[in-house]
Amino acid sequence: MKKVISVFLCAAMLLVSLAACSGTDNRLSVTTAKVKSSDTLAAADYSGIIHSTQSTAVISTVSAKVASVNVKLGQKVTAGDVLMQLDTSDAELALKQAQAGLDTANASYQKVASAGSKQAETQAHQALVSAQNESRDAASNYKLIKDQFDKNISVAPAQAAYDHAKSEYDRISYLLSLGEASQNDVKTAQSTLTSASAQLESAKASAQTALNAANSRQINAQNALKTAQENYNLTLNAINPENVNAAKASVDSAAVAVEVAQKRITDSTVKSPISGAVGAVNVKAGDLAAPQAPAFQIVGDSGMEVTVNVTETMVRKLAVGTKATVIPAVTGEKFSGSVTEVAAMATAQTGMFTVKVSVDNATDLKDGMQASVSFLGDNNTGAVLVPVKSVLTADGKSTVFAARSGKAVQVEVTVGDTQGAYVSVKGLNPDDEVIVQGVNKAKNGADLHIVSNSNG
Repeated sequence: MKKVISVFLCAAMLLVSLAACSGTDNRLSVTTAKVKSSDTLAAADYSGIIHSTQSTAVISTVSAKVASVNVKLGQKVTAGDVLMQLDTSDAELALKQAQAGLDTANASYQKVASAGSKQAETQAHQALVSAQNESRDAASNYKLIKDQFDKNISVAPAQAAYDHAKSEYDRISYLLSLGEASQNDVKTAQSTLTSASAQLESAKASAQTALNAANSRQINAQNALKTAQENYNLTLNAINPENVNAAKASVDSAAVAVEVAQKRITDSTVKSPISGAVGAVNVKAGDLAAPQAPAFQIVGDSGMEVTVNVTETMVRKLAVGTKATVIPAVTGEKFSGSVTEVAAMATAQTGMFTVKVSVDNATDLKDGMQASVSFLGDNNTGAVLVPVKSVLTADGKSTVFAARSGKAVQVEVTVGDTQGAYVSVKGLNPDDEVIVQGVNKAKNGADLHIVSNSNG
């Protein structure tokens, strides 16, 4: 009986204790999240390459051998500095020929314009005969030298000497392997072979030079003959306005040929079009410079920019002047910048929009460095970002519940762009916290029990 009474007493005490500890808590248990700055979350990183705002490839307009290269990689240059000098031998010859053509054209014009006399006709005929003789002699001379060249007549002695030296070298080398010749014998044979090889190459070069000279003489003689024939025909024709006009046109054409030849000489001195640093040197002395390939790359010193491709969501937030942060991958240092160009259409290959960003104080940056760019959404004044699931929509209105002084406060907001799990809204304070979990049960003025809070 005592045990039963004891059990009842304990149970009664427990019930009293539970009753004392219990109480009615009508607060709504919720989780909240602090609103985010629209500028902070709107920042998005895009990768790009840093380039000079003024970088140019220097391409020779003249096809000629490089005589000298006057700059080195990384060297500072100013606009007008000579980067390389091309060989002008052919250009100078072309200028002389063009000048000769101009002189001839002028002489013909003067003759036609002054109604040339019989003496002029005689002189023109003599010049024609002389040109015919020179053309015939030049053709005969070329045929002779070409025949000698094709038969290797001028090269034959040097070729025989080389073949003999080669045979002797091979023989001495074989005797050396048998122990019947010394290293000194081999060296002597090698020296003789090297000398014979040089003489053979020299003979070949001389033969080629002679052939080229004969060919040039033949071409020049043919051109002179053509000019002499035209001059003679003009002299024979009766002087009339049409002939005068034609002669004047020939002068004008010849003058243009002189200008073109002179420009070729001028362009043989290749200069830097801008001030900056030499970013690439693609030629060396002895190379053939050609208009098809850049000889130099000059990186201008007027500033740096980064070109990035952004999404259609981001491009709607950007405009010329939008601020940005540029971070080179190699240093991690932050540089301020601003948008200078925004593409009006996406590229077909990627569907992205090209945006250019100028970089402020970019003296330590190099063309070609990789960098990330963050854009700041400063066009959303008064907007903050809240979790998408904290926004309620009913009857065409959007509201959130802010947790203020322990109570739920219903706030009507204007909804903007969605950015991931967040949405931009206007109508909240920058220091507000909004209800996330439990928002569907919240009522205006309800007491809150905040289970957890996220500062984002």
